[in-house]
Amino acid sequence: MGKGRKWKEWKGDQSLPTLPLNQVNQPGAYLDLHTGCLFRVPPEGLRVGNGSMILITSEAETMVCKLSDDPYIPKIKAKIIAADNNYWTNF
Repeated sequence: MGKGRKWKEWKGDQSLPTLPLNQVNQPGAYLDLHTGCLFRVPPEGLRVGNGSMILITSEAETMVCKLSDDPYIPKIKAKIIAADNNYWTNF
């Protein structure tokens, strides 16, 4: 942190929406808040009857934050957005 900067100011300007993975209903790039993994959700992945399905079994709910509306955002840009918001990444 720079001299004289407060923690709140350093956290970044973006407010990233956070939700359970099973409630994702819009395309985009999402960060798993537990593992730091990047989930890319293209529009075709949300279509009913598409046949694509991801099953995650866990005792804890998988929480994600939306990094971008673009599921194909370059990894470096996704990492920068996550870092600007104090999130750890693993991709």
